[in-house]
Amino acid sequence: MRKILNFLFISTLCRGASAFLSSPAVPHFSSVRQPTKPLNAKLPTPEESAQVLTDYMAKAHEDKLRAVAEAETKSKDKIQELQAEVAHLMSLLEEATAAGSQIQQKEPGLYEMPLTNKAASELIGSYQKFIADYVVKASVHRFEAVKSAEAKVVAEYEEKIATLKNGAVSS
Repeated sequence: MRKILNFLFISTLCRGASAFLSSPAVPHFSSVRQPTKPLNAKLPTPEESAQVLTDYMAKAHEDKLRAVAEAETKSKDKIQELQAEVAHLMSLLEEATAAGSQIQQKEPGLYEMPLTNKAASELIGSYQKFIADYVVKASVHRFEAVKSAEAKVVAEYEEKIATLKNGAVSS
């Protein structure tokens, strides 16, 4: 009796699963691609399989060679471009050195690197002089502002004292 119940249970499960999987509610199972060849079709011979594999390997090798050639071409072009840029920069450096030029501003905010240690020293010296002048001027300005504020406070209190004295004298 138990075997019959197990058989009925399993067959019911299989029918239910089959109905569920073939229903339109489960589109990913109903759209499963069916094999193009029937299952009882004749298998290819070892020679045919070897030929298909050989063709695949040859095509893959050709694709690999083509990709390597493209990568080589791109890298050679990039190398030539960089060599031309280096040559251009070297010519600019030689021209600047020959002319004895200092650091030049190419675009707002962008400067060439110092050509010599002397140019760098001169630039640092000019920055130091600017900073020193700025600090001295700022200190003088602050001192004058403090003196002006002190003078105003003194004048204000002297006026108050004078007013108090005049009020005390007149009473």
